[in-house]
Formats: sequence, structure tokens, C-alpha cells
Amino acid sequence: MDVDVVGVMGGSALTNFRPLRLIIAVVDGALRIVSSSGIDSEQIPCRPIAPGTSFADLFHDSADNRLACAEARRALDGEVRSFDLRSDVAGRIAVTLSPRFAEQGLSRGFFLALRDMRESDAARAEIDAATDQLTAILDNAADAIVLIGETGLIESANK
Repeated sequence: MDVDVVGVMGGSALTNFRPLRLIIAVVDGALRIVSSSGIDSEQIPCRPIAPGTSFADLFHDSADNRLACAEARRALDGEVRSFDLRSDVAGRIAVTLSPRFAEQGLSRGFFLALRDMRESDAARAEIDAATDQLTAILDNAADAIVLIGETGLIESANK
């Protein structure tokens, strides 16, 4: 089922990116959105950016706008560009710009991918916390540590 949420990002700040997990858009050489597709936080497909929206209008924060527009110029020159933006509401947003080329090798714009990184960042934080806890246990073991698997067999030991 395709849910129409045009305007969630079109003409709005990226802080409204919050309910969306992923946005893929086609941007033409004049830096206008040609089409877009997205997946919201409940895995429902949506159309998050209105066609004709200016690429620069997606980034209302002046620093984000300058960075995104500079990276867009490099993407129009044929370079794949990746960078992160931060939002108080949405957290970290990974941005990737991949050039599109005509048959003659001329730039036709780029593909834009915006990915909400909150779940990935939370998973990374959990892994880091578990690693820190395991390191603390190993560093402070008085005698030895024995790891016993689910079958009851000793899998490893250190002294």
C-alpha cells in the first residue's frame, strides 16, 4: 500500500525526517527533486518529497544547507558523496549523493539517499557497552575465566 505523505519533507526542515527510515530521491541537474520514495518507521512505503522541490529547501539549517549544496555540486561533477547531518529530533541522518549520467557521460543530476541512523547508532551503543563490560570482566579476573556453551561443554578458558 502506498501512503501519500507529500510535504513531510518537501519545503520542511529535516527535523521532520523523524518518522521516516529511508528516503531515496532522484535530483536533476537543476537541483530539483524529480521523484522520491521512502519507508516510514513502520515499514510502510511513502512519497516523502514533492516533485519540483528544490534540493536546498530540504536543509533549512544554514550550516547543513551550505554543506549539502557544496556536496551536491561535487556530485554533479561526478563524485559519490557521503556525509552526516544531525538533528535534535531525528538524531543522525546519513546522506549519500550518487551521480546520474546520460549516455554521453554527461551529468544528469544525482540519486539522493537519506537514512535515519537512530536504530543503527543505538545498536552500536549496545555493542560498545557489552564490549566494555566484557573487557572489564576479563581485565579483573582473579584466577581464570571458563566459557561453557549451551551444550554444557567448555568452549574456552584462560588463566
